[in-house]
Parts: sequence; structure tokens; C-alpha cells
Amino acid sequence: MSRIIRCWLMLLLAYTLAACDRDVNTRHISSAASSSAVYSVNYPLYYFAKRIAGPRLNIVFPIPGDIDPAYWQPTSDIIADFQRTALLLLNGAGYAHWLEAVSLPEKTQINTSLNFQTEWIPIRDQTTHSHGLNSLHSHTGFAFTTWLDLSLAQRQAESVLRALVQLDAEYAGIYRKNYQILTKDLHQLDQELLAVGQRLSGMPVIFSHPVYQYFERRYQINGRSVHWEPDDILGANEWKELDLLLAKHPAKLMIWEGQPSPKISAALIARGLQVVVFETAANRVGDNDFLEVMTRNIKNLQSAI
Repeated sequence: MSRIIRCWLMLLLAYTLAACDRDVNTRHISSAASSSAVYSVNYPLYYFAKRIAGPRLNIVFPIPGDIDPAYWQPTSDIIADFQRTALLLLNGAGYAHWLEAVSLPEKTQINTSLNFQTEWIPIRDQTTHSHGLNSLHSHTGFAFTTWLDLSLAQRQAESVLRALVQLDAEYAGIYRKNYQILTKDLHQLDQELLAVGQRLSGMPVIFSHPVYQYFERRYQINGRSVHWEPDDILGANEWKELDLLLAKHPAKLMIWEGQPSPKISAALIARGLQVVVFETAANRVGDNDFLEVMTRNIKNLQSAI
């Protein structure tokens, strides 16, 4: 073997070893990042954790913005991250159905609504339907959009605080201060919605989807729900269902998770219904954070009354 060939082989071997070392280091860094991160199953919990932890902890919400987190299915890679994570913030009340089919360490799972489990709202709706790109499903068991009662959202934020303090006791004082600021904001939203409920004073309201149960109960909204999505193509049966409902429940407001299509809006206006968008914020809403979305929701309601 010539001297030149030996030199080339030695250089190739050195490059290969360096590449392998980089791969090992990358895998180690990824694993370490997952094991020190705090994951959440919906956007409200992510927001609460970010507000409380600030830049101190790596708070992760892995769900794409165009998917309803309640019916999202994680990939095997994300499940592996969940299995390594320091904390997994759960909503409880049957939220995130994929949890039933995945084995995760119990010590890292934080059910943020467990401290008010007796206040979960049971539902018996067997109607099967879909959410956009998600698979067919039905709403059964318990209502799970607990954070739409802002007083319960404060209690979920408190559960997040306790978990973060236990995880990182050194910064407990900072976390508690941040929590106090957060809970003040949530309390303000709650008070504004209570005032909205008083202004509605039992007026009939229709919801486009049965996800507002805690909102209805807390703010004493006289609501009935249909199973419509903003981009649905509605047929004669759906409009007949609405007309029958209006005959018994003569609402002037219809609350939607998102802006319905112009065609739907026009048909609702023709029936004397005003469209009001009240986004649940289960997932991110553009560049707006949870506080901004809820503030906008309240302004939409106030303008409509």
C-alpha cells in the first residue's frame, strides 16, 4: 500500500470517528433536553407554565397549530419525549385520548384538574362527528374544556405552580411571584366574564359546538349546542335542526370557536342570529397568547350584547 493511500485511509477513519462522535453527542443532548423539559397537552397549560417558569425552564407544547389537542395523536418520537420528560402537564377530565393507549411514568404526570374532580361535568352526547382533519369521535364521559371557567383555570395554574416548585425548589420564590401575577390576570378575566353573564341575564344563546359547558355553568349562560364547525358544508337537515332549536330556544346570539364561512354567516343573519367568535384557545391562535385571546373573546361578547 502506497504512502499516499495510507494517508487518505487515516484521514477517512478520523472523519468517520468524528461524525459518529457528533451523532452520539446529538442524541445525548436531545435526550438530556427531553429529560429536563416540561411538556403540556394543550395550549392553556403551556401558557400557565411559561408565565410561571419564565425563562428558567424549557416548557414545550409539541402540537401543531391546526389540530385540536384533545384528539391529536402523537408520533412515536414525541411519545419517547413524553416518557423522558421531567413533567407532563395533563388537563384531566378525559382530555387527550391518546393517553389511554400509552405507557408513561406516573411520577411525571400532573393532572391539573384533579383538585376539583368533583366539579367535572359529565356529558352523555353520543353524536359522532369530526373536527376538521381529525378522525370521527363523540363527546362522552366528561366535558374537558375546564379552563373556560376562569376560576378553574386559576386552580389549574396553581397545580402547575406546585409541580414546578417541587421540580425546581431553588426558584420557588420566583415561581410564586410569577404565579401571583398570572392569577391576577386570570381573576380579572373571570370578573369581566361574570359581568358579561349578568348582562346576558338568562338570554337564550346557541353554541356551535358542545365545548362550552364550564363556561355556561360559571357565567350562567342559558345555552344550547349544535355540532357545527366553522368550515362545515351544511345541508337541509342541519338547518332544520337549528330552526327546531330556535323555535324552543329563541336565541339572538350564536357563539362559535372560529369565524364561520360567509355563506353560513349570511344564513344565520337571515334567521336573526348574530355570530360571536369565542375561541377556546385549546391550541395557539395566531400570534396571540392566551390572555390576549380571552380578552378579545370578552370584547366580542360585550360588543354583541
